[in-house]
Amino acid sequence: MNFGRTLALAAGALAAVSSAAFAQFGIPPTEGTRRRPEIASAPPIEWVEKLDEAVQRARRLGRPLFVFFHGSLKGSRLMEVGTVNTPEVQLRATRFVCTQLDPEADLETAKRFGLTVNQGIVIAEAGGKLLAKLEGNPRVEEIAAAMDAALKEFGPVPTEADLRALDELLARARRERSQKQISQAAKTLERMIKTKARCESVLQAQAELDEIVAEGARAVEEAKALAAAGRATEAAVALREIAKTYEKLPPGERAREELAALGPDRPREPDPAAAARARRLLDAAASARARGRLDEEVEALTQAAGLLSGEERARAESRLAEIRSDPELAARLASQTREREAKALLAKAKSWINNRSPEKARGFLEELAARYAELPQAEEARELLKGLGE
Repeated sequence: MNFGRTLALAAGALAAVSSAAFAQFGIPPTEGTRRRPEIASAPPIEWVEKLDEAVQRARRLGRPLFVFFHGSLKGSRLMEVGTVNTPEVQLRATRFVCTQLDPEADLETAKRFGLTVNQGIVIAEAGGKLLAKLEGNPRVEEIAAAMDAALKEFGPVPTEADLRALDELLARARRERSQKQISQAAKTLERMIKTKARCESVLQAQAELDEIVAEGARAVEEAKALAAAGRATEAAVALREIAKTYEKLPPGERAREELAALGPDRPREPDPAAAARARRLLDAAASARARGRLDEEVEALTQAAGLLSGEERARAESRLAEIRSDPELAARLASQTREREAKALLAKAKSWINNRSPEKARGFLEELAARYAELPQAEEARELLKGLGE
């Protein structure tokens, strides 16, 4: 899949919230209330039964809520048939999450949205911000105009194709991050965030980018502590690695500043502490090789190579090249990496569940079940999804 082209198309569609955005549905905002042959066969509105489910779905899909309040009166049913279930409203409703409520049975919700009569329409964000309110029995033109205005204020609403593309990008960023390609993962996450979509995958992208930056900031502080303790060479090695790993991100810039502050006379040869750390990493790589864990061996050798020089570094890089160039070893590495990624996703999901954030956990579980279906972790993810009410 061409992620660059897909995201460019998705971003173009998402950025157009005015006439171009409505044109994809054949409804220019200025004339969406007039019945035309091309919208005569609009799809019926997909109603979500419960408000809580509608809110969760709106948050996941990045759409505003369309809440139709109606009672048991005859006028309410006439409004449902004559205005809400009309092509002009139905076609726009594909960009909303729609639900119906009885204001008499759910008086508190009606009051919360400021409804003063027993029927009407409320358009709001999943977080509760009111975008539009129509009380009584509004005309089709009024409903369509309110939906148009709400969409313009709400911002880009991703299509199903956009959501699939964003999910693929989020999975790609997580793979890059698990493979220690931190700078590339950050770029992928930033591309998602720039779409300005408000769906769950983009919100997760922002959270994970913040997490990456925070990890880099902690690494810089640890390197500064080494320098303050008189271990300048080890600090310089750590800062160079941070600058390379985080490249154009704030931690990378900060690492370069701290590296420059150490001065031109800082030692260049590894000090005993750095050499000891490199030796521990080489021992860990040897242990992983003996156990057949290529993924752990590659991680340890990659870190050790950044601390070594001369023949030792050459040997570490030679072994890394051997693993990646040998088809059998490369296949084993890929398999073990998949297993490790699956375990990492499952751990994150369980952490969110323990923190009582089931919707955040759901994203990790769904990705795990879809992308790693053949692994035992995927089966556990499916069981957890059932418990969350998949």
